[in-house]
Amino acid sequence: AIDEGRRELGPDHALTQRARITMLAVYRFRGRAAEMKQELHTLLPVLQAAGRGPSENLQRALTANVHLALDTGQYAEAIRLAREALAMAVALRGEDDPVAGTAALLLASAGEFGGDPEATLRLAQQARDRLLRIHGAETVLLTGALMAGVPARLQPDVPVPLVDCIACAMRQAELLVHLAH
Repeated sequence: AIDEGRRELGPDHALTQRARITMLAVYRFRGRAAEMKQELHTLLPVLQAAGRGPSENLQRALTANVHLALDTGQYAEAIRLAREALAMAVALRGEDDPVAGTAALLLASAGEFGGDPEATLRLAQQARDRLLRIHGAETVLLTGALMAGVPARLQPDVPVPLVDCIACAMRQAELLVHLAH
C-alpha cells in the first residue's frame, strides 16, 4: 500500500502518509524499533512542515513516537512527546473526545517511568477523570504490575469501583489451587 501510494498518489499525499503511519504499528509489534525510528525520522518532518497546523496524521505519528521512546527506554522524551500528542489530540478533537482520553492515558503510562510517583498519580487521576467523563464507565480496570495496589490509593476519589487486576489474578490463582485440593 505504501509503495502504491507513493507511485500513484505521491509521497506527500495524505493517504500515502496514512499508510506509512499505519505501518509504524506493524514495526512496533514486530519489534523492529530501528525501522520504526527511521520511518518516523523521515515522516515527522514532512507532517510538521505541512503548514496546516495539527492534523490527524501528525497526531498519530506523535503517538507512535511516544511508543517508540517508551520501547527504547527514553522515558523523559516519552513524557515530553506524550504531552505534545495530548495537546494535539485536544486541539484536533476537543477535551472530551476518546482520542484525547487515550492520549491522556498514554501520558500517564509514560509518567510511570519518569521517576516521580506523585506526578504519575496526578497524570493517572487526570486521565481517569477524562475517560470517565468521555465514556461514562461503571467500573475501571487497572492492569499491569506497575498498577498493583494503586486502586486502593485512588478509590476514595473515584465515583466508580476500581479493579486491581493483579489482585484479581492472585485471587483466581488461589481459587484454582483451592479447587484442585
